[in-house]
Amino acid sequence: MRFSTLDGWRGLCALSVAIFHLPLVSHITGLGLIRHAWLFVDFFFVLSGFILSHVYAPRLTDGTEIAPFMLRRFGRLWPLHVAVLGIFILLECGKLVAAHYGMHGEEAPFTASHATSAILTNVFLVQAMGFQSTPTWNGASWSISTEIWISLLFALIVLYARRWLVGVCVAFAALSCLIIACCSPDFMQADGTWAFFRCAFGFFVGVLAYSWVAERKASGQINPRTAALAECAAVAAIGVFVTVTSGPWSLIGPVVFGVAVVVFSEEQGPISRLLQHRFLRRLGDLSFSIYMVNELVAVVMSRGLKGAGILLGQPFPITRYTIGEAFLLHDRYVGDVAVLASCAAVLLIANVAWQTIEVPCRIYAYAKVKRLQERSKAGAESAALVPKLIPKSIV
Repeated sequence: MRFSTLDGWRGLCALSVAIFHLPLVSHITGLGLIRHAWLFVDFFFVLSGFILSHVYAPRLTDGTEIAPFMLRRFGRLWPLHVAVLGIFILLECGKLVAAHYGMHGEEAPFTASHATSAILTNVFLVQAMGFQSTPTWNGASWSISTEIWISLLFALIVLYARRWLVGVCVAFAALSCLIIACCSPDFMQADGTWAFFRCAFGFFVGVLAYSWVAERKASGQINPRTAALAECAAVAAIGVFVTVTSGPWSLIGPVVFGVAVVVFSEEQGPISRLLQHRFLRRLGDLSFSIYMVNELVAVVMSRGLKGAGILLGQPFPITRYTIGEAFLLHDRYVGDVAVLASCAAVLLIANVAWQTIEVPCRIYAYAKVKRLQERSKAGAESAALVPKLIPKSIV
């Protein structure tokens, strides 16, 4: 079973994060829902815990399943991450060439968030595991740096503590929330030193959400009218929470999103039917690519606008916003047009990345896992036949 409604949510959240990263002053980027869209990353974590529980928990029955599981996860996440990292490195090389000819930016090439020392940690997906205190290179990749290792922890828990799965997940979620509350200066806006615990909090809330849904499916279906009311309430809760939340209130984010995932997993209300529209489902397919390329588009745009301002002799006015600088292009209405054009560019690039990198690499990784499992199974069957083939006289 595929939760197509949740695919629609994933796509909308990815696009919201992409708009959040755009360095533009506009009516759209000024909306509270967009200014706090960094919270939707926690929605991704909850969704990951939910979906991985649904797809892989039944398969993780013995230790031989750990390696195939992790190969699938790396095949899903790593290739596109490394490809985008390579483009960022090429951009920094271009910056180095420009500096050689006297065109210097505010930061020297291969320094700060683009330091050479962070390349290897990014390649091995450990940059957000305490090696860097802030996001580096493709800043959005900090989340998959934590999620890949949380996935391994999840597999080990399912394999060795399945009987106590709910209790263990409650403990991990509660402990992670406590650590974030006590140690992270920005609470849930943790994308560096405390990022692992932010991911763990959301992920294990997602696992708990799926445990509840699986039990609910066994006990009966929800009334359609109740489903409609629940969906409207969930959308309202998400809208209000993301728009107005700040500081320690962000700690309830995974719980809000977890409840929403439970509600929409039923797929029986009118909003679910809307989210199952072909465009939104396609947006869900592209969500990971959107998430991975959006900051690349934002960085290129920022550098391009700075360069254009220098060439025109009249730099664009710059204001500070949540994660950096935002450019005012004449007025906010022009900014709105630029945001829409940027979204179209993100979707176009994401579609190319999805078709040329994400899907082929995922298919290759999954096929490789299947071949390895078939060889392992054949080897086990051959070993089981050996005693039967030994003559009794020899025994």
